[in-house]
Amino acid sequence: MQYGMEDLAGGDIMQGLYSIALISRALEQPTTIIPFKTINPRAINTVLALELPPVEPSDYPILTTSSSQPRSLADYCVSTHLFPAAFPRCPSDAWVRRPRPEPQEDADAKKRRIAREVECLSLVKEAQEQGRDTRPPRREVLWMVANRYVRELRPARGTGLTLVFLHGIGAFKYLILHGDSGLLNETILGDIFDNADYARDVANFMLYYLPDRTAGANALPVNFPRVSAAMADARRLRGIASRTIVMIGHSMGAHSLCRISILFSSLVLVEAAVYPTYLEHEDPYRRFEAGCLGRRWIWDTRQSAVDSIHRSAYFKPWDPEILRLYCQHAIVKTADGRFRLKTIPYLEALMLFERRSVYETWELLNEIDSRIWLHWIWGGRSERTGGPTIQAQTSYRRLGSCSNDYHDELRHNLPEEAPSIVVAEGVCGAPATDIANFLIRHYGRLPESKL
Repeated sequence: MQYGMEDLAGGDIMQGLYSIALISRALEQPTTIIPFKTINPRAINTVLALELPPVEPSDYPILTTSSSQPRSLADYCVSTHLFPAAFPRCPSDAWVRRPRPEPQEDADAKKRRIAREVECLSLVKEAQEQGRDTRPPRREVLWMVANRYVRELRPARGTGLTLVFLHGIGAFKYLILHGDSGLLNETILGDIFDNADYARDVANFMLYYLPDRTAGANALPVNFPRVSAAMADARRLRGIASRTIVMIGHSMGAHSLCRISILFSSLVLVEAAVYPTYLEHEDPYRRFEAGCLGRRWIWDTRQSAVDSIHRSAYFKPWDPEILRLYCQHAIVKTADGRFRLKTIPYLEALMLFERRSVYETWELLNEIDSRIWLHWIWGGRSERTGGPTIQAQTSYRRLGSCSNDYHDELRHNLPEEAPSIVVAEGVCGAPATDIANFLIRHYGRLPESKL
């Protein structure tokens, strides 16, 4: 989770963007609504209630990783923080680490092994989604890590913003199974995942651990304490009055935002993993899951890891600077001196097996509070989100207070392939377009000399 970019001055938001020739266009509202089969979706407040985790700030684990200062955000200070994840977790047993493949395993043997794992995990996931999993919720306390980016308070010409960024599956940041959070939780994670827990994690942070007011750099403790019950109740009813919050998510991160019943100012949904039920037929063989399970994730040296990642067809379309950052942050040294990805592919794959949540979230889009502006960003070559016809259906599933940007040439991993579309000005050597211009339209003041 990326929490921050706090106190962006409304009149100063990412100036200098107006000479950019945007390559996006907007999808128009469909004239015909495609009929869909209801999945009888669960309301998010009925999935699993948030409980007080049995921990005090003194019980927090030691955070062994430290934040690094991005070159492109020199005027911001970055700090890393820790807090409990949503408690309890979805029903599951503890996951069992898979043995390393035999050195002599050939391509056919690897394919058969992965097919067996896909079949086994599919059966477990289908039992969960069909209500046949009778195991109790897991009550181990898991942990979330968040980076906070803040610049010292300065006179502003407009209202400041708090931006909260949520990544998708397989990214290297701080989702519960991924990155530094994943390293903290690795020994106690479950053998199956309900993506509704991702939404519960975000709601848990916003309701109980997000500091009430902005503060200067180094003004907050590493371990975030829980806010009072009275403050949490007020947030649940009226939102967080002391902040103007924009939530920005990619893929499953965007999916989770659509399921949170908190009054934010706006949601920016990048290639959101929310699908109508008539896309069920698109991937009957779970090839994304199989591809993930077959990914190499451990090497003898860091350089061999970097070289292997650069040779991978999966990473070929990525922007070079994003790939450099991935190699810098996603690889960790093991106790025996080898190097591995922070996110074990098996644990990453657990999230890819999700089916019910992505369909029920799409169906519930029209119930998102009409006061929350929805801005969608789509890649026209995305296999995951159905292409422009389905993306248009999704963009206007909830009518009113909505907008979108559509890019013919981009795919699902849009933030990694074209970071200038979504990231802050200056990252990867290019100014932002879609998100920055959305923020300017809704919260900033357009400098007339730049138009």
